[in-house]
Amino acid sequence: MTSKIFGNYSVKVVKCVRNYSSKQELNEVVIASAVRTPIGSFLSSLAEVPATRLGSIAIKESINRAGIKPEDVNEVYMGNVCTASEGQAPCRQATLGAGLPITTPTTTVNKVCASGMKSIMMAAQSLMCGHQVQRFGVIVLWTPGTEVLGL
Repeated sequence: MTSKIFGNYSVKVVKCVRNYSSKQELNEVVIASAVRTPIGSFLSSLAEVPATRLGSIAIKESINRAGIKPEDVNEVYMGNVCTASEGQAPCRQATLGAGLPITTPTTTVNKVCASGMKSIMMAAQSLMCGHQVQRFGVIVLWTPGTEVLGL
């Protein structure tokens, strides 16, 4: 293990290990906590709040409700459609904004209306197939969606 400094962050570099299973049965997956972002009218009270901020609030509260530590989260998948004004890697921004370690892998999913559902499907598939390393007997993936647009 070595330490590197990136801007204001000091990061410990560790070997990344993935478990790939050839067993025929799938792992059971459960949702331990469910939190959603607030709902507002188009271009109204929430229009000025960045989707990444809404996502970080949802991640933080969901972790709180599940009763785990931010460092226990193995990976974060997040649905986000309108990324043009959010900058690069909205999932990464929301994850860091929620206080998760900088080493937490993230994936932003854009499937238009199905982004949130697709992020849940990807996380569940990763867990069911055994592609995640267990920590404390539990594997945790987070899949918040950051915006809902209804006309």
